[in-house]
Amino acid sequence: MLITDNTIYFKNQNIDFPVDYKIKIIMDATNSDENNRNEIKKVFEKLEIPNRDWSTRLSSSGRYISFTIQIHVKDQKLFDKLYNQLNFLDSLKWAV
Repeated sequence: MLITDNTIYFKNQNIDFPVDYKIKIIMDATNSDENNRNEIKKVFEKLEIPNRDWSTRLSSSGRYISFTIQIHVKDQKLFDKLYNQLNFLDSLKWAV
């Protein structure tokens, strides 16, 4: 499932920017961990989003891998661009 509008996940919540935020990105595990990680990093680099504290977890079925990453987002416009750009990742299953 691709995310096209992150506002549905943050309904009735105000986000005060800038914000440090833990994003969870779930990718298809048929691609290597390194390949998925590099694709996500490219999005952060393109948008100049600082990121750190990466952790990964393979699903019990082994079909998906989740990445939890601490990011710093300066404003709503950048937050929206991030979710938009994640949609272009071929292996993306979900991002929250």
